[in-house]
Amino acid sequence: MKNPWLYILARLAAFGVPLGILLALNFHPIYSVAIATALGLAFSLLFLSGTREELSKRLYERFNRETEEETAEDLDDDGEAVTEQKPVRKRGKAS
Repeated sequence: MKNPWLYILARLAAFGVPLGILLALNFHPIYSVAIATALGLAFSLLFLSGTREELSKRLYERFNRETEEETAEDLDDDGEAVTEQKPVRKRGKAS
């Protein structure tokens, strides 16, 4: 999926269409929202799981690209991680 807006619109339609139908049939608004939420969630889990996984993979790669480059810079010549230890401050009793 190249366009994340398709997934977002599909999720909104999975909620909005049942909600609109239930409200048009004069169901109580609170019950309509609850039923539409359950139906939208079920639809999303059953039919949009592949799209969701692909989108989450793309987002993960986009936001972790920089951290992988930083991690490579943090390795020393032997390939071991360079760690900096911060001094531990002890708390004293307030007088």
